[in-house]
Amino acid sequence: MSSGICKYCGQEKELIKSHIIPKSLYQFKKLGGVVGINVKERKLDKNPDFQNGINMPLLCENCDNMIGKLDGYINRVLNGVVPKMTDYTYVDGSKCLRLTADKFDIQKIRKFFISLVWRFSVIDIRPFPLGKFSDIALKILKGEQPDDEKLFLPLIYKRATGGHVDNFVVAYKIRYLNKWAYDIRFPGYEIVIIINTENSSDKHMMELHKKLFTKDEIFIVELDSPTPVDYRLVKTLIASRGKKPGS
Repeated sequence: MSSGICKYCGQEKELIKSHIIPKSLYQFKKLGGVVGINVKERKLDKNPDFQNGINMPLLCENCDNMIGKLDGYINRVLNGVVPKMTDYTYVDGSKCLRLTADKFDIQKIRKFFISLVWRFSVIDIRPFPLGKFSDIALKILKGEQPDDEKLFLPLIYKRATGGHVDNFVVAYKIRYLNKWAYDIRFPGYEIVIIINTENSSDKHMMELHKKLFTKDEIFIVELDSPTPVDYRLVKTLIASRGKKPGS
């Protein structure tokens, strides 16, 4: 542990190494250890902080436990319930699984994804700045401000491509529909979280996306073909050939 200011409560306390992407989502028991991809330097990184997932002194123990409840719930849903679901439906031609508010705590799922982008915005190493939305996200998480569905839109994609990069863990900050978004990958899933959905470059497409995640239901789109992130990862892996992790 090390002393510092907890990013969540703002108090000076002993900080623990908090996971940015929850450890449970790495599926270590099923898939084994982690090697990080340094996209900027086009190499593979092997770092002690990666052995149990990306973590760093970020939160005090109490705050980490509070956020951990969101982490635990999302793991039970995405890695416990969703893989067993077989009742598919179609939304605008896309094959989807449907989560409804009568069976799932959709607000808790929303808060998890808000917590995820907030965590990435306040980490010390290569943060993804959110500007004013970082403070807004924190206030929503702490119940100091009502949630606003226009500000954070999570899109959940279940990967079924069979590609060799399906189980990679990586995160990018991207531009999509002229808006900032986070593209976050972990085994079995690709998540795109759009920040502030208003005034996008394609209003029709944004409205279609909004139908995938509402207060009443969530549609998880099944991916059966590569995405731009797949090509980006493969390009990085090719550039990294012959380089030992950490070199």
